[in-house]
Amino acid sequence: MRKGFTLLELIVVLIIITIIAGFAIPSYQKSTQKGREREAYLKLLTIHGANQIYKAKYGAYVDSGGSVVQDLNFINSNLSIDLSSTDLDFDYLSPAGGQSYDSTAAYSDGGTVIFRIKIKSGTVGVSNPCCDDGTCLFFNPPNPC
Repeated sequence: MRKGFTLLELIVVLIIITIIAGFAIPSYQKSTQKGREREAYLKLLTIHGANQIYKAKYGAYVDSGGSVVQDLNFINSNLSIDLSSTDLDFDYLSPAGGQSYDSTAAYSDGGTVIFRIKIKSGTVGVSNPCCDDGTCLFFNPPNPC
């Protein structure tokens, strides 16, 4: 009776594991990217909803004085929300007077932007949340819509 595996058996098992990993790793990477996109999308919808409430209360959107703000604390404190993110970078821009705004969430890996999602003031369409008429969300790249 033998007490071990032959070299051929070990090589066959190693080849099978390599083939399975070849399919699993890209699928995992795609799933994590989709998760980040959905996180960014939901956080921008939160910013949009809070900004709509702010406008209803004060008559204008949160004013950044015409300069781009890249500080999540500014967004949280002015809109009375509590967003946190370790992977996403947020930008917020509102011209003086606060009659409109743009907010962007971006995910980058090693300095390369993987995707960027932007929301503008106005109505976010439920039937087509990725429309590009200046009032909705759009993804840039990739486009999951």
